[in-house]
Amino acid sequence: MNYFDEISLDNPDNAELIEEQQYQDYLRKQNEIYTEEKSIERFLRNQLCVLALKKLPDLEKRVFFLAVIKKQTLNSICESLNLSKVEVSNLKRISYQHFVENLKELKKSSNKVGGNNE
Repeated sequence: MNYFDEISLDNPDNAELIEEQQYQDYLRKQNEIYTEEKSIERFLRNQLCVLALKKLPDLEKRVFFLAVIKKQTLNSICESLNLSKVEVSNLKRISYQHFVENLKELKKSSNKVGGNNE
């Protein structure tokens, strides 16, 4: 006689343990699905951000990268690119605007491709 032969569903304690295990398995599965969906969403969002960044003109891309990704100060960016504070400030503002426009355009086109017209 092995261990499983001793388990009886007629015993309320055993039935409760099995039900609890099934519920835990269900929750674990739902969490795995949720985590996978979030991971895919994060991947797609990151891919759209990379594409939006790539579409920027070269100098805007460099300023945006240094300011947003590297979180460098205005002075540091000015020194790196040999530009004035006014030039860097303007490029930073314009690059933000263009990045957001690119991102919106990419999201809109990805929604059309996916059949999710909002």
